[in-house]
Amino acid sequence: MNKIKIYKDRFLKTIKNLLSEGTSPEKLGATIVLGILFGTIPLLGINSLILAVIALRFRLNHIIIQAVNYAVFPLQLMLLVPFYKSGQWIFRTEHSVNIKVSDFVELLSTNFFHAASEFSFMILKGVTVWIIVAIPIGFLFYSIFVYFLRNLSLQLARKK
Repeated sequence: MNKIKIYKDRFLKTIKNLLSEGTSPEKLGATIVLGILFGTIPLLGINSLILAVIALRFRLNHIIIQAVNYAVFPLQLMLLVPFYKSGQWIFRTEHSVNIKVSDFVELLSTNFFHAASEFSFMILKGVTVWIIVAIPIGFLFYSIFVYFLRNLSLQLARKK
């Protein structure tokens, strides 16, 4: 069996169990969407901590929010350079991003504080672009997920 299918089936089973146990579609939708959004923030290495704080603060399911965070990690890597380049274009910065994602990830993993000081303005501009993009996408995704989760919740209620 395909590993992705196994993980998808486990994830859907968990979602169904949470809905059956009384978790609201709105709360579950917010958990998934926040996991997606903060899982793609162009700040490597701290999104798990950010999501843990968000989950604790808003009493969201910590396991689901982190699972979604880990699932979108490849997307985060793919979006790093576009976020950084867009930030430099929006703020009309003369320096362009001339670093490969693999080099950047290696630099972050070997010496986080050096990388942060070297690229702080580039990262700040990338995060600004992420905020601009994340807010409307977050509302859109939330609406879509809540719609599907409500329907799933109704289907589960009918089966009882």
